[in-house]
Amino acid sequence: MTSRSAASRALWLFPLLLSCIGGRSEHPSDQPEGDSAPNPAAVPHMLAAHDPAAAPPTLAAHSPAAAKDPAAVLPPLAAREPSAAPPALAAHDPSAELGEVVHRLGNAHWYVFQDSKLNHWFGSEGQGAYRVDGARIVRYTTRDGLPNDTVRQIQEDAAGNLYLNTHGGISKFDGRRFETLTLVEGGTGAWRLDANDLWFTGHGKHSISRYDGTTLFALEFPKIGLEDVFYAKFPVVPYSPYAAYTLHRDRTGALWVGTACFGACRYDGKSFQWITEDELTELDDGPSFGLRGIIEDREGKFWLSNVIHRYDAHPRDAGSDGASASDTAWYRREPGLVSTDPNNNVGNAYFMSGLTDRNGVSWMATYGAGVWRIDGRSFTHVPVLVDGRQIHLLSIYEDRQGVLWLGTQAHGAWRFDGVAFQRFRP
Repeated sequence: MTSRSAASRALWLFPLLLSCIGGRSEHPSDQPEGDSAPNPAAVPHMLAAHDPAAAPPTLAAHSPAAAKDPAAVLPPLAAREPSAAPPALAAHDPSAELGEVVHRLGNAHWYVFQDSKLNHWFGSEGQGAYRVDGARIVRYTTRDGLPNDTVRQIQEDAAGNLYLNTHGGISKFDGRRFETLTLVEGGTGAWRLDANDLWFTGHGKHSISRYDGTTLFALEFPKIGLEDVFYAKFPVVPYSPYAAYTLHRDRTGALWVGTACFGACRYDGKSFQWITEDELTELDDGPSFGLRGIIEDREGKFWLSNVIHRYDAHPRDAGSDGASASDTAWYRREPGLVSTDPNNNVGNAYFMSGLTDRNGVSWMATYGAGVWRIDGRSFTHVPVLVDGRQIHLLSIYEDRQGVLWLGTQAHGAWRFDGVAFQRFRP
């Protein structure tokens, strides 16, 4: 594996300086009663795999006009229907309503999710999960049965049960109570790919887990060659280099996994194919901080946590037609959005989260440089500012009504109104 050239390293030094000076504390009035405000200057614990205190590089400042879409209409949050089910009841006391009604959201809302009843859920760092149903805000914590108050992922199954991935385990919520699922060691032999299974990102020694509706399996990736190289360089680490940071189901149904140190893995139910270019791993001299975002664009090609390159990835015989091959994956690496203009350099963008919306437009949320909107091969910068400074973004999500949301490290949740992102204050 070769190290990145001095010229490419220089691409990320300037935005890294920007991220070091960005961020400011929220006004005290924005902090809900009883919540202690997180330190907005502190880097999320899931950043740089071998250096938890290192902030990821961000892209150079750029300020073209924010994207405007006059046709975009922001639908209202769903109001609770008169026929809606009554509030969930705590298992230990059927007469008591589960959760605490609060007057506002907190600041450390990292993730957003909308369920099939059109309620919005907000996963937080240390503050539990919040549900907004259009009429009230309900906060759920360990007092209500969650195994931990840090919520990293929220999903829903076909029956309407919610699953909250916390630092204390995965909790199933059926509307009445929280139940922590038992994790069963599945090793490398419990890999399956079923359309109804739920997949969860991992932490600690567990790389990734799969729930088939009955059993939650802790899975291990089959060993790849980079493992020996990694442990020779980092012999003692408290995490798995295979740990899943992000998951994506592509249009063929295959599962893509962005890992802490080994780039991207594509699993099709039969085989594992890896893309382990230097810019995607922790083994070269560049600024990789784990593969945190995977975007499949309108052309079916992939952006893997940065826009230095775009990947045309289709399983074929490695090495054909001038393709670059890594382990068993076939892919063609194409030029990304690198610009030679130092004042318009989107080419060094490492993004925390991304998606392609229902209109085929791709969006990238960065740690300290706003959001980038990519429509075909053109791109537009959408700043997300507090007191004139870019804030730290951790996730972007499109809800069932087509509305885009941002989760942030220390400035609450934000909603796109068709022109700009605005802080959400229900």
